[in-house]
Amino acid sequence: MAENDEPMIQTPADFGHFVLEKELGHGGMGGVYLARDKMLDRRVGIKVMLKSLGADPKFVERFQREAQAAARLNHPNIAQIYSFGQEQGMPYIAMELVPGGSLDKEMESNPGTLDVVYVMRVGQQVADALALAAESGLVHGDVKPENVLFDSDGNAKLVDFGLAAMQGDSDEIWGTPYYISPEKVRRQKIDYRADIYSLGGTLYHVLTGVPPFDGPDPTAVVKARFEGPPKKPSELRPDIPPEVDAIIMRMLELEPSMRYPTYQSLLGDFKRYLAKAGPVKTTKTSAPKLKFKGVKPKMSLSATGPGNMATLDGEVADLQPIGDLDGEEEEKKSMSVGAMVGLVAGGVLLLILLVAGGLWWYMSSAAAEKEERNEQMIAEKQAKARQSIQKTIKTVQEDYADFHKFVLQSDAVVSQTVEAVQKVMPEELKDAAAEVLSPPSSPLVEAAIAYTNRLFSPAGAVPPPAAEGQPAATNATEAASAEKKGEEKKSDDKKADGKKADDKKADNKKADDKKADDKKTDGKKATEKKPADKKS
Repeated sequence: MAENDEPMIQTPADFGHFVLEKELGHGGMGGVYLARDKMLDRRVGIKVMLKSLGADPKFVERFQREAQAAARLNHPNIAQIYSFGQEQGMPYIAMELVPGGSLDKEMESNPGTLDVVYVMRVGQQVADALALAAESGLVHGDVKPENVLFDSDGNAKLVDFGLAAMQGDSDEIWGTPYYISPEKVRRQKIDYRADIYSLGGTLYHVLTGVPPFDGPDPTAVVKARFEGPPKKPSELRPDIPPEVDAIIMRMLELEPSMRYPTYQSLLGDFKRYLAKAGPVKTTKTSAPKLKFKGVKPKMSLSATGPGNMATLDGEVADLQPIGDLDGEEEEKKSMSVGAMVGLVAGGVLLLILLVAGGLWWYMSSAAAEKEERNEQMIAEKQAKARQSIQKTIKTVQEDYADFHKFVLQSDAVVSQTVEAVQKVMPEELKDAAAEVLSPPSSPLVEAAIAYTNRLFSPAGAVPPPAAEGQPAATNATEAASAEKKGEEKKSDDKKADGKKADDKKADNKKADDKKADDKKTDGKKATEKKPADKKS
């Protein structure tokens, strides 16, 4: 994985439907180029892999699979992948162009002096991006400062996913010695915790200006992580707080099981620290350190010269002498100081009063506004309730009127039907039909009729008086019932008269039969008497 200064592809150059304008960097697997998409007429970044890798079908297949998986990641801190292809035997990925520089360039410009809050905020953004990738089963495999870019708003963008799958079955170990995880060196199966380790090494290096493990060659650097934990970042940079020490040292645990178990746990510690630390102050905490061999520089401020420039010349610069102040000047100075103190105290008191008054007014206004909103809400709910009740009453009234009309119509139809049947019914069947059409009344039926009369009578109507001991008949049903009772009474009277006539006829017939019998008896007696007389 040795690097050289020769570009992999001489630029500018046509590369499929892209024009490679400038090489941005190259490494052991390929190079990254600034390019223009001729089809869509836009600037893109292109990562071009070596032709030797393109000759391996398994590598190309894995590379394409990882590119497709990374292209599905939609996150504000992940550079979007546009397309995948192979040109001139070299696999490539076209991705979003991120114009704000990279974390490694900032680290080189400000070694060990970048603001701690700023660096931890970048770490939080990268961890959030890695968490989304882990949910999709994707491991980045090469988290390092060079792969953390910045957009025009200063937000971190993670690039170059998929290095873990690119290694495949090769005996080589792909990764950056400073940040590679121990399990990857051991050729063990890796997961998201390998990315947590690499991110911890990245933050360590950016904050302190030195990597967590170092050595004369890559092999020595890799072996150093197995010889013991690194120094705490605060031992190299005293302004690093203990919370940052704890986060980074846990991320750099040798065994994966000792690191953060989930990204949610890691992000929780990031958020707690950033909430406590406050906003980012600056991307630089001081000017770059200057080292001189054999001479210990002394810094002093010169009272003369433009801008009071600091000098670093190995000697203390001359200071302009300041004479003693006389008594009058001391008195004036004392008076001016007293006046200043009085003004400051008065200003502070006035400010306190203004703040207190403002708070009181705000709280009073808020309470009054809240009470007014509550009253308005109650009034609106009451108005809605009244409208709902009125609507319900109107609906019930309309339904009652329709139902009452239907009942009257049905009653009339039933009565007319009964009358029509009675008119056409033969005399000998009228009695039997009357029992079917008009069954005898009962207290239960009479109570039901009275209840329906009260229920369906129009509002304000007074039912006609009923005969003593009988319910009032106010509808056609009761009229039919009364008529039926009259018919039944007539029928009963007629039957009684017929029975009397029949009884009379039977009595007369019995009398006639008795007379006839008597007459026959008398005749028989006379006949018997005559022969007896003749014989004598």
